[in-house]
Amino acid sequence: RRFWAARTLGGFLTGLAVALVLWFLDFPLAWLWGAINFLLNYIPTVGSFVGVLFPIGFSMVVDTGVSPQVVALAVGGIQLVFGTFIDPLIQDRFLPLSSLTIFVAIMFWGWIWGPWGALIGVPLTFTLAKLSLFHPVYRAFGRLVIQKEPPEDYQRPAQ
Repeated sequence: RRFWAARTLGGFLTGLAVALVLWFLDFPLAWLWGAINFLLNYIPTVGSFVGVLFPIGFSMVVDTGVSPQVVALAVGGIQLVFGTFIDPLIQDRFLPLSSLTIFVAIMFWGWIWGPWGALIGVPLTFTLAKLSLFHPVYRAFGRLVIQKEPPEDYQRPAQ
C-alpha cells in the first residue's frame, strides 16, 4: 500500500506540474495532459516517456500556438526533474527500500515479465524480502533488500 501511495503522490505532483506549465504556455487541454501524465506515471520508465510524447504529437497535429520543441522541453524537463529527483525522494520516504533496490527491481521484473513486471516489480520484491526475514536461510536477502527501519507511524502486526 505504501508503494502505491508513493507512486500516486509522485504522479499527482508530476501531473500537476505538467498541467500548470502547459496552462502557463496557453496550451489547449492542459488539465487533460496533466491527468494523462498522472496516470502514465504508474508505468515505470515507459509511462514518463509516453507522457511526453502525447502533448508533443498533439502540438504537431493541431495548431496550438506553442511549438513542439517548447512542449518537449517543458514536459520533458518536468518528467526529468520529477523522475530523477522528486520521485526517488518520495519513494525513499514511503518505502524501506533504497533507490538502487527499486531500480533493480523494476529492471529485473520488467526483463522477466515485460511492462507488467515493471509495474509490480517493487511491491513483489518488497513482499519477497519481508517473507524472507521469517526464514533463517533467506534472512540475509531480506536484510540486504530492506535496509532502513520502518517509519515511526508503522504498526507492527500482532504476533
